[in-house]
Amino acid sequence: QPIVHDEHSYAHMASADVEVPFDMAVPGYPTELTAAASRADGGGRPNPILLPMIENGLSWVLRLQPARVAATVQPLVTLLRQRCEELGLWVPRATGPHII
Repeated sequence: QPIVHDEHSYAHMASADVEVPFDMAVPGYPTELTAAASRADGGGRPNPILLPMIENGLSWVLRLQPARVAATVQPLVTLLRQRCEELGLWVPRATGPHII
């Protein structure tokens, strides 16, 4: 049993060193750069695991609305900061509403 299960083993390749060709006629992940950001492909082919995860995560961020999340979490961050200071722990001077 192979330890790694990636596109090579699922494509029934004889070896992980064999490159799996993409059929560009089949719809898949776009390879062109978008106007707002570069590809998140690590300098190689589009990652079939990473790209859907990024898309899903960003859609959740937009759905939850960053300003609403910050307003909800800021009181907790303030309490955490105060408690850390009471315990004599180092706390950065500048923090965000949801990051300490």
